[in-house]
Amino acid sequence: MSGKNRPYKILPSVNMETENIAPLLWCLDFAIVPHYPVDYFLPGIFTDDENALGGGDPGWVWHREKQSDGTYRYYAWTVEDTSYLDPCEGEYDEATVKYHVRRALENFRQAHPERNAEVDEVIAKYAL
Repeated sequence: MSGKNRPYKILPSVNMETENIAPLLWCLDFAIVPHYPVDYFLPGIFTDDENALGGGDPGWVWHREKQSDGTYRYYAWTVEDTSYLDPCEGEYDEATVKYHVRRALENFRQAHPERNAEVDEVIAKYAL
């Protein structure tokens, strides 16, 4: 992912050649931003609240679905014309999502040390 369309660079580094993690990271880049509370968009992926925000501009959505065995599958989708991602959608297990959300939060913490307490609360709240 190039930095040209990313307003805030908090993403963890990953090998994009071997993982289809780019759609999730795109969503994270717009979900954890300094102008909203840290967990503003996280209930959209970590809770069953149908009213929780799970997406926004510029064209991203994430959500989870409970499986028959009680586990969750997580889905991330971006608008291809905006994100330039191909594929522009991904499916993930809980461990993968929590790992990347935690890494993004740690990067956010480094950029905004004055929000340490808020980051700690979110990590504890979602068991990240």
